[in-house]
Amino acid sequence: MTKITGQNAWLLVRQSVQVGERLNTWSVARGNLGSSFVVEEISEDGLKIRLDGIGTVRTLSSISFDRLGEVWDNYVARKVARHQLLKLSHNTSYALPLLKRVSNL
Repeated sequence: MTKITGQNAWLLVRQSVQVGERLNTWSVARGNLGSSFVVEEISEDGLKIRLDGIGTVRTLSSISFDRLGEVWDNYVARKVARHQLLKLSHNTSYALPLLKRVSNL
């Protein structure tokens, strides 16, 4: 399992994701949340994704990934609840599956 930290979260995600890739939303408590999204754009500052079904484009900032990376181990260990992550990012449904993948969970 790759160690996710506040210093490496965005770097690991940026290196692993590809434009056009489709991912399912995910949480540690429920697993697959039943929706998906497609990566539209990758930049130094973050990702743009398009939500399947409704077509809305959202931006996930690199800062959000690093903030979530700071608490990733505690989230996976269920010491931090998903609703608590909303203080760090309003895009947890989309950021968490990317962090899950790079951590090799």
